[in-house]
Amino acid sequence: KVINVGDNIGDTIEKIVPDIDCDKKLYLDTLFKYKEIDFDTCISGHNIVLDKQVIDNILKSLF
Repeated sequence: KVINVGDNIGDTIEKIVPDIDCDKKLYLDTLFKYKEIDFDTCISGHNIVLDKQVIDNILKSLF
């Protein structure tokens, strides 16, 4: 199962949190919704193919 998250993941592994142009709460809400979706492969707009763990990694870096 694959999800395309577009630019909601940064361009590189080193900069996994993207520069966001929206309210941080909206971005966090989106990440939490991703966690509810059943997927194992995550496609972003510019990064490599990742797995669901990337969402937790982003959340950890934001808190």
